Amino acid sequence: MFEMTPTWHDGRLTLTLEPDHGIIELQPAPVSPNKSVSTLYFQGPMLLSIDQQPDSITPDRVLTIQPEEGIEPRYLSQTIATLAKKAGYQVSVTTIKIPANHQQPTLAYLDQLTPITTLLGLSFPAKVIAKKTISQSTTSLEKGRCHSCFHHQLRRYECNHLLA
Repeated sequence: MFEMTPTWHDGRLTLTLEPDHGIIELQPAPVSPNKSVSTLYFQGPMLLSIDQQPDSITPDRVLTIQPEEGIEPRYLSQTIATLAKKAGYQVSVTTIKIPANHQQPTLAYLDQLTPITTLLGLSFPAKVIAKKTISQSTTSLEKGRCHSCFHHQLRRYECNHLLA
């Protein structure tokens, strides 16, 4: 988890993640895409598109993530898009391949941001994410634990939620 400094100005919430872990901004639309940040467009609770203006629906808010040094914004955007599509969102995004050496650092960074981004409206249903994780590891299920938490799914370790 990061220390953060929040500021609020003209309807824009800016969270500066200390020390040098990036900047997250939540602001009203419209905002043009910028290659130095991951730009997520929302209409209500629905994620519409990533790094491109939505075609058919006008967004009402935009979440931008300027990641820490060493994390490419386009790889962060692609990781978010992949998870969103697995969760059933119809997200507009230009698909790119993430190099193997960037996959784990990007997932780890997103994992650390998850509590913050969830509060700001970016979350994925646990039951959809759990399908992949549960099928990959039955040993933890035998122990009576679940793998449905997005936060824990990225780190590939057990959470403390007991199975029903």
